[in-house]
Amino acid sequence: MARMTDVLIVGAGMAGTAAALTLKSMNFKVQVIDKSRGFGGRMATRRISESSFDHGAQFIKPSPLFLDWLEAHLPSGFLKEWISVDSKKTYIVSRGMNTLAKELLDHVPV
Repeated sequence: MARMTDVLIVGAGMAGTAAALTLKSMNFKVQVIDKSRGFGGRMATRRISESSFDHGAQFIKPSPLFLDWLEAHLPSGFLKEWISVDSKKTYIVSRGMNTLAKELLDHVPV
């Protein structure tokens, strides 16, 4: 008999995504549910014809620990360094911010 889901996570935003990947790395069987059709929560991207724009979070200013975690879970070059007005590095996702959660949750049932 197949193992049922160990953990059900409500929300496919960044917190739910991080929780799902952390628990999956600990060998829990994880299922994520979200009220929306898409992934990303407040990291929302709209597409109109050939154009797209982010209307939630437009960039990420991660702590060094979170940046290391993201880089360990994402393909090389997925995050692009962007202009920063202070000394903290700022990143964007060139294909739209919601693709961050989509990429991270690629192997997690949502």
